[in-house]
Amino acid sequence: MDELTFASPEMAWLALPALVLAGWGLVQLRRLADRLNRLGTGPVIARVVASFAPKRAMWQWVCVGLVGLLLAAAATRPRYGLRETEVANAGIDVVFVVDASKSMLVRDVVPNRLQGTMLEISDLLSKLAGGRVGLVPFAGIAFVQCPLTTDQEVIRTYMRELSPRDMPVGGTNIGRAITLAVEVLTGGQQAAEAKLRGNLIPQFKGSKHKAIVLFSDGEDHEGAALKAAKKAAAKGIRIYTVGVGSGFGDPVPIISKDGTVTGTLKDEAGNPIFSKLNAALLTAIAKETGGSYLHYANKTVVPQLFSALDALEKAEYAETFKLLGEDRYQYLLGPALLLLLLSLLLTPRRAAGVRKAAAGVAVILMTLIAPPVGTAHAVGPAAKRAPPATAPPTAGVPPTAAAPSPAASPAAAKNRGERTQAQARKDRSWLERENPDIADGRDLVNSGKPGEALAAFRAAKESRPEHAVIWYNIGLTQALLGQFEEANKALGRALSALAESDPELEADIHYTVGTSELLWGQNVLATAAAARQANAGGGQAKPDPAPGAQIPGAAGAQPTQPGGKPASQETDAKKVQEQAADHFRAAVERLQKALVAAPARVDIRRNLELARMLAYPPCKRRDKAMEPNDQIDQAKPLQLDAKKKETSFALLSCPVDRDLFRLDLKTGDRLTVNLEAKAPDEKIVDPLDRDANRPVELGVQLRSLDGQTVIRGGEKPTTTVQWSDISHDESVLLDVRNIAEQEANYDLKVKILPACHRTEDQLEPNDSRAQAREVPVGRPLPLRLCPRNEDWMAVQLSPGQGLLVKAKAEFDIGAETLNVDVLSPEGEVLSRGVQAKEGYLARMAYAPVAGLYYVRVRGAIDTEASYQLVLELLPPCQRRDDLYEQNDQALGANPMAKRHLSGALPPMQLCPGDDDWYQVELGEGESLFVDLMAQVAELPDVAPLAGQLTVTIYDAQGRIWGEARGAPLKAGQDSLSRTAAVLAPPVGKYWVRVTGGGVAAPVFPLPELPADAQVIEVAPPPPKPQQGGAPGQPGMGGGGQPPVRPPAPAQPRTPGIRAIPHGGVPALIPGAGGLPPQGPGGGAGAKSAPKPPMIPKIVLPEGFPRPAVDARRARLDLPYQLRLRILPPCPAGNDEREPNDSAGKAARVKVKSEQLLRICKGDVDWLEVEQNTDQNLQITARYDFAHGALEMEAFDEQGVKSLAKAGTAAPRLPGKAHSAKDDTPQARRGRTATTGLVIKGEKDKRVVKIRVKANPNVENFYILRVQEPPPPSDKGNKKQDQKDNKDDKKKKDDKKKDPKKQDDKKKDPKKKDEQKKEEKKKQKKDERRQKQLRDQMKRHDRNPKNLEAQEALRKSPFRNSRPTKDW
Repeated sequence: MDELTFASPEMAWLALPALVLAGWGLVQLRRLADRLNRLGTGPVIARVVASFAPKRAMWQWVCVGLVGLLLAAAATRPRYGLRETEVANAGIDVVFVVDASKSMLVRDVVPNRLQGTMLEISDLLSKLAGGRVGLVPFAGIAFVQCPLTTDQEVIRTYMRELSPRDMPVGGTNIGRAITLAVEVLTGGQQAAEAKLRGNLIPQFKGSKHKAIVLFSDGEDHEGAALKAAKKAAAKGIRIYTVGVGSGFGDPVPIISKDGTVTGTLKDEAGNPIFSKLNAALLTAIAKETGGSYLHYANKTVVPQLFSALDALEKAEYAETFKLLGEDRYQYLLGPALLLLLLSLLLTPRRAAGVRKAAAGVAVILMTLIAPPVGTAHAVGPAAKRAPPATAPPTAGVPPTAAAPSPAASPAAAKNRGERTQAQARKDRSWLERENPDIADGRDLVNSGKPGEALAAFRAAKESRPEHAVIWYNIGLTQALLGQFEEANKALGRALSALAESDPELEADIHYTVGTSELLWGQNVLATAAAARQANAGGGQAKPDPAPGAQIPGAAGAQPTQPGGKPASQETDAKKVQEQAADHFRAAVERLQKALVAAPARVDIRRNLELARMLAYPPCKRRDKAMEPNDQIDQAKPLQLDAKKKETSFALLSCPVDRDLFRLDLKTGDRLTVNLEAKAPDEKIVDPLDRDANRPVELGVQLRSLDGQTVIRGGEKPTTTVQWSDISHDESVLLDVRNIAEQEANYDLKVKILPACHRTEDQLEPNDSRAQAREVPVGRPLPLRLCPRNEDWMAVQLSPGQGLLVKAKAEFDIGAETLNVDVLSPEGEVLSRGVQAKEGYLARMAYAPVAGLYYVRVRGAIDTEASYQLVLELLPPCQRRDDLYEQNDQALGANPMAKRHLSGALPPMQLCPGDDDWYQVELGEGESLFVDLMAQVAELPDVAPLAGQLTVTIYDAQGRIWGEARGAPLKAGQDSLSRTAAVLAPPVGKYWVRVTGGGVAAPVFPLPELPADAQVIEVAPPPPKPQQGGAPGQPGMGGGGQPPVRPPAPAQPRTPGIRAIPHGGVPALIPGAGGLPPQGPGGGAGAKSAPKPPMIPKIVLPEGFPRPAVDARRARLDLPYQLRLRILPPCPAGNDEREPNDSAGKAARVKVKSEQLLRICKGDVDWLEVEQNTDQNLQITARYDFAHGALEMEAFDEQGVKSLAKAGTAAPRLPGKAHSAKDDTPQARRGRTATTGLVIKGEKDKRVVKIRVKANPNVENFYILRVQEPPPPSDKGNKKQDQKDNKDDKKKKDDKKKDPKKQDDKKKDPKKKDEQKKEEKKKQKKDERRQKQLRDQMKRHDRNPKNLEAQEALRKSPFRNSRPTKDW
């Protein structure tokens, strides 16, 4: 709404003087009439009275007052209404459509595809003047990052911040991106946004010709790109496509937040995903719209792209700006001008001066009424004025530096004031008269006796200890003696004691400190040079005198050996140079201060130039490495390390400089040159020459030996050169050029990879099993792997022997992947290698038959690498077996009494076809827990066979009471574990079997022991430090006996359950999930024995039959750690949560956890869990119903108010009275009961107490699980959708059968009314959503997470499922 405003309301006070002036004039006019009447009636007086017109004078003063009021009102600058202006321009509209999917991170373009795109767009923007540009990035969806704008810097900013991590949906949808870009160019997107904002201002008219520039690798996962291109062509929009990448492709990398590569994307089969350029699709898109296709691969396409865009016809477009508050002060100046002219007419002719003054004011008012033609209102930031350039200092080095005169120059005296300088000289004269030692010291300095002069100045200091002149003379003399550090301290005290009224002495002090630093730096260099000369020649050498600089007042004096801390003779040359440069820079700083204090002194200028030359030597003087090499005949040959096949140099490039190097290449070589430019060190570059705005531009080209032909690098040098199709032996030039006028440091890396066939190893040809070469064992073999090639080696093995293969590779090109496999004599893969900490590892622990076994080494399709291969033989597993053998069958199981379990058991070894059996005896109420753990980080053959590892608990009848199985290990898992348990079974003996598969199942009941069998106990060997035993068997001691070592750590358990016993109650590891390790079975509660327990054995007679073995399945060779624990009955065997018999002692449990707990007779368990805001909890308990029912109830934090009470789900079979006779694994499975409750969350966080109890005579185990309830199932929704689809199909079929009937239904008025109601509801819903969108769009958010991206994501088919291809 238009309203009246004032820009300067404070100027309204000017109205007061105008009113006062008008009032005063009227009062004086009235008094003048009275005075004339009192003069009399003479003829002269009569003529005066006749000429006086009181009314005209009165109106004249009224006009003056009104003019003042109007001018005061105009000074407040009243504003009213709106004004619109149009700025016309000419150009074309271009929308950059940029692929921001994960595949754009592939590094087949330097540095990667996305960064290369950013650089190309930035260069192109510099050429597109006068047009408008927009930006549409895309991946699985597309969004408008920036609409059409003339601000190109905005596009650059968005491109720098663009990252695939910001894309809400992965994948590549080129069609959607083109469609959205067309909407931006045709105004559809702007019109929609304007409608949402309620913006009624006319939008941009737009140019006649519009273009889309698409940067992508062409991988389209949706297949609608050509269809979108046809729609763009129909609207007259041309699409220019730029293919980024190479046709060979590279793996898609995984980039972390800090920009480092952490791996590569892989498909479901584990193979790396390669992204290749799809040039055919991009060419078809461009051809469809009349555009053109360009290929970008480290060579700029900006010139060609700009030529194509520049050829389009440009049309004018207008940008409309709305300026609020139009100035209206002219409407007040007009009446003021008329009143002023009226006052001129009322003025008598004789008042010529008044008429002239009024006429001048009228002219001024006329100029203010009409604003000057051509005045523009600036919109946006004001232009900044560039500071004037500073001329560089003189480059010449003066031969000598003149000493300053004692008195200040006339110019300095004039600047500082003659009276001040005269007073300072008067004070110094008085000081010399008072202290004759000062004059004596000065005479001694001039006589070349600085040592005696120093003593005189120190004597003068005794009378005036804090006088600036005395300290200055002391510092000057110490500098002459070479005591630079003490001299600087003395001069610092002189500067502190200096009065503000003596600028001449201030300049002398700064000058002397600067010259002292200059001499100190030169002395450091001279001393180091003398030391090097003495070391080289074996004699003494004196340091060279410091040239050029002289101490004031000591002409011709040269320093002797420096005081303070001289440079050591063994100091590195670089460190000496840095130390001297620090002194030279300090000299520049002090001499500049001296020049400020005395600008006219020539000696200061000369020494300052000398110090600047030494502190900041010119680039040509510092560029010494490999110089001169600016001409073709001066090109330096580059020698590469034969092993590394590459070299690297740290060099310096001066402004407009050129460095030439010579390379000798052979047929088939692959050349890669990388150049990384860096800004020069600020300490080295003169601040006067330093310009942070000047870019560092270096480039490299590959030229023919005569320098005339550019082989690689393009017209403009680039930072990377690659040449892989060298057809013949050739010598070339490497041309590094500094394009800008700014020096730069750069790292030059040159890598020449010879043709792979020239570097093949001595075992070639060995590309197949038929060509496999038998290789020695235990000796490193240097080998070479070429693309599309395999290396086959062979080794002879005896039955039972194992093979360990180690490979360490250095990759040259291609995917850094190495596959090492061990194969049987028939070619069957027995073991696949894994990547270990140092290289690759493959292990086959057991050769079932004698024969020739094979090792195969492969890479990816483009892998080229040098690698070292070592084959090591493993002795048969029986030679590495544990101390508990022979326990290969149930009859020979080790009888483990409780005294045998009092300490940690020694390490065990599971051999192929060799089970391990252990026997324990349980009493009334006792429980058994069996924990097996193994570390397999260096046992790659275990991973695929881990699923065969099984721990089983049998009773005397062969019934299984507990069993623990597993699955093959996944990549990255370096340990495995098994836990089996039986809870309070009937009294008797139980057998534990550990098997790796391939052994026949046991037959129960067991026969009696043979008469000649022996039951013995063996003392374990004393512990000894871990040593390297058999090759490839980590942790085993020599001689086939494993060392005693502590138990391996258990694998983390989440949620904790590792085995489900046949008794129906899952078991947790005691101590890790609920039950404590106390009791006779050992653990924290048992006292450690002074020596390890004895090892019981059953020695069966020789020749006793062994179980049948399937040699093809029995292949698991695994060292493991075993724990057998017997949990006593209640109350000693209660769980670790005790005591928790009251609400105040409730034990804390976590959400998403399971606990194995126990209820003893007369026991009550209280537990507590923290419930978050609005968090629902589901708490369940499973137990054996035959041992007695459990009750569970939830309370508040005080344990008083009941929140929920659990109901019990009856077991599948009715519970019976528990007795030893009917207590079997099958009966326990049928008697498992579950009781549970759900606690709904509240607004506030709280603690919930849980009480579990039973009848006083009940004793039972139970599993307590605390978790969040699962979300409601959507099966009902799916069924409803299916039903709706069937109804729709049925309606369509009915319509086809009887179309007339359907038409009758349409004419039904009731149905029409219902349809109208539905349409109104839908319209209201759309209006609400439009309002929400309008409110959001007011923020004008261009972030990838903006409302448009969210809306596109809501409509996207990827919303509830991960895309099949998200790269």
